[in-house]
Amino acid sequence: MNKNKIKALSMRFMGFVLGQFLAATGVVLCVKSNLGVSAGAALPNVVNKIYAENGGGRFLFWDLTKLGDCTTVFLICLVLFQIVLLRRQFELRGFLQLFSSIIFGLFINLATLLFGGLDPQNYAAKAAVLIAGFIVQAIGIAIYVDTRLILMPPEGVIVALNKKFDLSLGKAKIAEDVTLVILALILSLLVLHRIEGIREGTVFLALAVGPVMGKIHNLIEKPLKKIYYPETATA
Repeated sequence: MNKNKIKALSMRFMGFVLGQFLAATGVVLCVKSNLGVSAGAALPNVVNKIYAENGGGRFLFWDLTKLGDCTTVFLICLVLFQIVLLRRQFELRGFLQLFSSIIFGLFINLATLLFGGLDPQNYAAKAAVLIAGFIVQAIGIAIYVDTRLILMPPEGVIVALNKKFDLSLGKAKIAEDVTLVILALILSLLVLHRIEGIREGTVFLALAVGPVMGKIHNLIEKPLKKIYYPETATA
């Protein structure tokens, strides 16, 4: 591998890390808005609230009173689900999702520390934080997707459902999101006796992140290609 390819690969890895951090920051901002979280964050958010309000708890290496640790455990469970679903069809490179799960959880914990003092009081302030969160999250996703290095486990589940049941990626995404929201609702009502983290913001995020991410991606795709794949961009 020549120096140019090594440099391009390192830039892709840096893009992956930056995108992960921005996406994690977006998740934390949405949580801080108190107007609802995305479908993918709904279940770990509820689990985190349960442990935070009931004296805490640990699972192996993770402190479940921390949102990032709950998210890591949740993402690892999604990888295990893929393994059970696909069995021999599960590719070895799919285990790289474990790495992205750990990194993403650490970044959520970091973002939680950075924005620990953020507590919007009125609805307008909460809406502003929610919008900022979803924009930052959309930018982060757009940045790391183009690296084509590692799938995030929620995306891995979508691909697995497509492979196993021949579902279109769009239908697989809807099935995953609806299932996660229902599970979060049930767990929240059973244990917390209230609906936690699922509000109008959840619907807004479901409808807005995809289209906004698409527009952002269209804007940054060419510059990113020049950084990630200079040999292709100059060809």
